[in-house]
Amino acid sequence: MREHFLVGLVRQMRQVYPEARTVQLEDAVATAVEKLYVQLRKGAAVADPRSYLAKIAHNEFKRGAQRSIRREVLHEQCPEHLDDSAESEALRDAAVSAIKAEVRSWENANIREVMLVYVESIAYGEPVEAEEVAAIVSQTLGEDISASSVRVWKMRGLKKLRDFVENAGLVDTGRTYGGGNLS
Repeated sequence: MREHFLVGLVRQMRQVYPEARTVQLEDAVATAVEKLYVQLRKGAAVADPRSYLAKIAHNEFKRGAQRSIRREVLHEQCPEHLDDSAESEALRDAAVSAIKAEVRSWENANIREVMLVYVESIAYGEPVEAEEVAAIVSQTLGEDISASSVRVWKMRGLKKLRDFVENAGLVDTGRTYGGGNLS
């Protein structure tokens, strides 16, 4: 903080992304600081905090920019399908809660914990890599988990979720929309 590293990081990002608004860059850096704090609270070793902050800040900005671009494209192509109303938000929250409740009921702790991390990341719009999930689940379960195990458990978890949705009658997987099957 005394060296004004965060201010310098925003300036560096301004040079890399000159079209960005300052608030977007500052938000990305703030998110990086938050993620570093979470990692340190978990007891995770962060070898080079400056590199960690820079990497996360750049990734956060790029993800945010990509989401904005996708949203603008979707709005141009199908404005009637975008509904940011309170009702729509409540429905999304209810769906996420139902999925979390289902996942929490699973007996297999490995699949359950992996899928809870993925559901949270999807709910917050923050994609995570298998390596990140492995680190989080390793902390939760108290054992070393590999990224390849995470990928297998994610695949199994997605199948369990698909079965849950189909059995609950939440999706008619036989119907097609826009030329593609929902399943």
